[in-house]
Amino acid sequence: MNIKKTKLSKITITATLVAVIAYALVSCGPTSPTEETSATREASSTPATAQALETTSKSAPGENPHPAPPYLANMYGELPTLHLTMSESNEIPPFTDRETWLNCSATMTSANPEFEFENLRTRIRGRGRSSWSRAAEKRSVRLRFRDGDRHMLDSSYAHRDWVLVANHTDNSLLRNYTAYHLGGLLTGMDWSPFARSLHLYVDGEYMGVYLLADERNIAPGRGVLNSDPDPAVSEYFIEMDWRLFRNDNVQGVDYFRINTHERGISGVSANQGVPEGYERDRLYEVRFPRPNSGDFSVAHVEYARQFVEDVSRAIRNKDWQRITELVDMASMVDYYLVQELFKNVDTGWSSQFMQIRAAGENHRLYMGPIWDFDVAAGNISWMSNKSPEGLYVRQQNYWFKFLLEITEFRALVHERWETFAHAAVLETIAHTHALSQEFAEDFQRNFERHKVLGVDHWPKPPEVIAIDTFEGQVEFMIDFLSRRAASLSEIYGGFAP
Repeated sequence: MNIKKTKLSKITITATLVAVIAYALVSCGPTSPTEETSATREASSTPATAQALETTSKSAPGENPHPAPPYLANMYGELPTLHLTMSESNEIPPFTDRETWLNCSATMTSANPEFEFENLRTRIRGRGRSSWSRAAEKRSVRLRFRDGDRHMLDSSYAHRDWVLVANHTDNSLLRNYTAYHLGGLLTGMDWSPFARSLHLYVDGEYMGVYLLADERNIAPGRGVLNSDPDPAVSEYFIEMDWRLFRNDNVQGVDYFRINTHERGISGVSANQGVPEGYERDRLYEVRFPRPNSGDFSVAHVEYARQFVEDVSRAIRNKDWQRITELVDMASMVDYYLVQELFKNVDTGWSSQFMQIRAAGENHRLYMGPIWDFDVAAGNISWMSNKSPEGLYVRQQNYWFKFLLEITEFRALVHERWETFAHAAVLETIAHTHALSQEFAEDFQRNFERHKVLGVDHWPKPPEVIAIDTFEGQVEFMIDFLSRRAASLSEIYGGFAP
């Protein structure tokens, strides 16, 4: 296919970047995300919180091994474009089946020639759950390069597996990106998804603006874990998802279940009638070691089940000493802060990722990466997360319900918010706002293809549906996050020891 590149004139963005930095510095005071060091954290800690952070953090906060590259600068004023040309050998059209891999070739065009490639052998298949079933007109896909790993745009690492997220339920197109950007600043989690917006064409047809992001798998540049035939030695990558009982999955093989209760699985039945202090079942999938690898067995599933059960029991019992023996609190705190800021509806149900690292008695649970924030930040018409006020996550995830009743955990949340996280949130808000303005014309093209602005569409509340411009959608999200940050500052101020 002959693809013509239409390059816009380069836009000078120095002023935009200066504005972002100035906004963050003025809003945040003397401590900004770029200034954080382990010494700063230690000096501002109480003895209890300092000890917990010192003994549980994998790397010193602020020492992010994958700092965010200057996204605005190296896009050269326009979003890149990914062209997929489907193979004639495919028996079904793209975006019609979630399980079937389809052959195609991929070409990337960009105003920045460093990002370009041409006619690489590729495969795609559908991805997503609710977004797949509820948004047939614009669906997400997995992308796999068939001839080896590949750098994508300004990623600092190469990999064969990537995802293209449709964001069709989010008319700002930026909720996922904003959450992942914040996760990259909060370095208690050593892995937050790489994400960049681009235009997607399939067989010459414009499909809209998609978010290119990491696939959630274990690989250099993402999560790095070691597998072993011995379950007590192996490390693990786990996802919580209440839907795992479907599709003939076998408990104890394809997933494990904890908190067995007669009222069944969270997300399936209502909460009414569940005894105080006891939560309904959670289902978890062991994604690493890989089920088709020689290091995987049902014994690994049982080991992971027992470990997560131990963590859950310690949290439910509010046994702080045992919790800190089993859980990396730096990752737990940062993970919680992002979920709480966005009031993410999936916090207690699905797309919750965690890792078990080290071996034997040294095994410890690390939270992350964060994932799936399109139904968040006020973009939902039910539950109690429409308002930017109050605490939300503890209502949906019993781990945080009990953790927030523990004085030591509340002190860690207070310290992290006051010394660094609040500044990171304000910097992220400014960054997203600048991004939306810099590429406004690019994002607007999505809505020329998909007429969803001002249209009733799951899961949006009336106040979001009423906004019929892209700029208005972004302003709604930014206003929500700004007011949410102010509310959390007041709440976390009461967490001080």
